[in-house]
Amino acid sequence: MYKIPSDLIRMIGKRKVIPFIGAGFSAPADIPMWNELIEKVAEEQEHEYFCREDCHNQIPYNEVKKSCLNDPLQIAEYYYVKNEKDIGAIRHSIARNLFKEKFSPFKSGAHVELANLGAQQIYTTNYDELIETTYKKLRLPYQVVALPKHIAKSSDNKTQIVKYHGDLRYEKTLVLTESSYFSRLAYESPMDLKFRSDLLGRSVLFMGYSFRDINIRIIWFKLMQMIKDIKGSNSYIVRFEPDPVLETLYEAAGIDVIVLDPDGETIEKDSDGKIKLDSEGKKIVNKDAQTELIADFLHELGRRAHSDGIIPGSTIQMICSEALLNRVEKDCRNAIDAKDKSASTIYKFESLLAATERDIRAEIRGKLDKILEKIAENPGLVSKSEDLILFTISYIKKYGFSSWVSSVVVGGLIRQNTRKHLLETDISWKKLLGEKILFLCAESLLNIFTDEIDALKIGYINEDDIPYLLDLAFRIKSAYLVRPEDKALISKAESLIDELAKFYSEAKDYSIKASEKPNIDAIIKQIKEKASDKDFK
Repeated sequence: MYKIPSDLIRMIGKRKVIPFIGAGFSAPADIPMWNELIEKVAEEQEHEYFCREDCHNQIPYNEVKKSCLNDPLQIAEYYYVKNEKDIGAIRHSIARNLFKEKFSPFKSGAHVELANLGAQQIYTTNYDELIETTYKKLRLPYQVVALPKHIAKSSDNKTQIVKYHGDLRYEKTLVLTESSYFSRLAYESPMDLKFRSDLLGRSVLFMGYSFRDINIRIIWFKLMQMIKDIKGSNSYIVRFEPDPVLETLYEAAGIDVIVLDPDGETIEKDSDGKIKLDSEGKKIVNKDAQTELIADFLHELGRRAHSDGIIPGSTIQMICSEALLNRVEKDCRNAIDAKDKSASTIYKFESLLAATERDIRAEIRGKLDKILEKIAENPGLVSKSEDLILFTISYIKKYGFSSWVSSVVVGGLIRQNTRKHLLETDISWKKLLGEKILFLCAESLLNIFTDEIDALKIGYINEDDIPYLLDLAFRIKSAYLVRPEDKALISKAESLIDELAKFYSEAKDYSIKASEKPNIDAIIKQIKEKASDKDFK
């Protein structure tokens, strides 16, 4: 498991960390990495050339690649020169490969959790617009900084998304070819001067970089020089695998390495546990697992840094991401599969409690509903988790009713530890028990009621829970909680009520109102009287 440095948490809390984003961060949207992007652009350019009348003068891409020693900067430079040094054709080709379909930030927990950090500036070398799209769709204030005039008009009231290698809307800003990189080597452009200024008193958090490409290594070298000139600005780089050599070099430059996958769990392995390799001998990684891991890391970083649940610099509640829902799903699955099902077992859902502090947008609520429906089918499990009941009460107050709510409430009523929270809530019982419960929930509930009656037969009296089980059985019998066509459930509920009436006559005369909470005083009184009767068997 990875460790998050306490200094990084502290600096994030003070909004003194600048996230610096590379191509790997865009993986959830299937955006090509730097080498892949250049190759796609080159292939399109090659196709375009071979459609011309003078195609006999054109060199195939494979030969260009070989001559340039697979250097994407030189490859881009070649096609730039062949286009009479007009970047327009290359720019359009890049745009076609980056913007194939609409991007939903809720499919990328990493982008939502990046926004939750509340950073004043986010730097990116990417040409895509995923970060700004995330801010736009989450309705968070931001501004894109790509031109000198943008720097002059930048504001601390909005997150600045700084396009360090340019914006596709402005051709002259693009740093793509070898010559454009050489022009930036002096690092005296307005964008470089801004970065130096922003670095004062701040740290940098690098994410999404592999540093195998020469263009990234050049930037890295220059940025390290800038960082070294600023005392007390220890910065960080996020990597998946440990690498002692790189870690030594980074740490010598004041860059702490955060390894997210020290045990190599995201590396693909065969049935014998051997690491899988591709045709070039490189390890094959599970990109989805890595994406989830970096999203989880950012969620944990934001949670620890912003304990009040508010995005810094605003009054906006932090937003629930796919990363947090993945935690919820894992917790729920573990609870359902748990081997220990004893009465004393208490299920903790800390991920759900974390979700109560987040804004769960409509775009992601459907996934949450499906997760909680699985839990709601198990009233015995629900009754062992105060966390789940507290989340449900919070959910209703914020978002209203959903398909699983009544089933969770039913489970919460059958045991004392969870019931107390429901009885104390100011939400109307018509809302709490206003819809039909899940079939499996009703079936399981009646099985629990059966077990309690069987315990009565051998002399065990449950003063606390039986009255509420009786109430719920009446709601099933009256088809308030189930459909009228669920005749088997209705019949079983009626039979169980008759069985209970053999011990407590008040059970037969119990009455309910669907819009009111359980009115169990009379049956409780009779149970207590029986309990005090020493001859009761």
